[in-house]
Amino acid sequence: MVHTCAFLYKCSLYVIIYFMEIHDVMGALPFPISQRSHSVRPNSCPSGKYYDEETKGRGKCKKCFVCPKGYTEKSPCSMNANRSCKPCTLGTTFSDKRGGICRNCTVCESGQFIRRQCLPYKDTRCRNCTEGKYALDGKGFWCKYCSVCKDNEEEVSPCTPLQNRECRIKEENSFNTTNPWNTQPDYTTDFNFSTRLVLFSLLWDPYI
Repeated sequence: MVHTCAFLYKCSLYVIIYFMEIHDVMGALPFPISQRSHSVRPNSCPSGKYYDEETKGRGKCKKCFVCPKGYTEKSPCSMNANRSCKPCTLGTTFSDKRGGICRNCTVCESGQFIRRQCLPYKDTRCRNCTEGKYALDGKGFWCKYCSVCKDNEEEVSPCTPLQNRECRIKEENSFNTTNPWNTQPDYTTDFNFSTRLVLFSLLWDPYI
């Protein structure tokens, strides 16, 4: 029993001395061993990461930021700086995926209308005009109804999604209303009026 206690006592002394020596060595180093194993040099970060200087000089490699939808890259990710982003221009450009670039918005054509306006994170959505409607430039948010010819008109060009219907007055109606050679007086009307005057004078003539 005595021999066992003496052996344990000697072992504990050796352990204490060993840790004291380790502490002296670590005190002589410019930084602790544990910190040295986790420290990173500014130029040692892999691709897709950047060096971030933290407190107490413990720098780390962090993952570069990815621009969200509606944004594009303003400055790239480098060894010492994270990526910065800027928004797409409203109504002009858009980016519909993470890490994408701002692209030009789609422009609706003639015969179409804007179903959804272009947003920084969504492209324009266009729809074709349905039957009986038209759109000349595709800049509106709806299509216009085509004109309908009247009873005294006839169709010149039909209604299509690209143009309105054109009408004109029928030939027989235009001849009766706009004939420049039809300038003769209405003798029937003049004769009836003159006849009435003669009859009126005869009835009131006291010498008859």
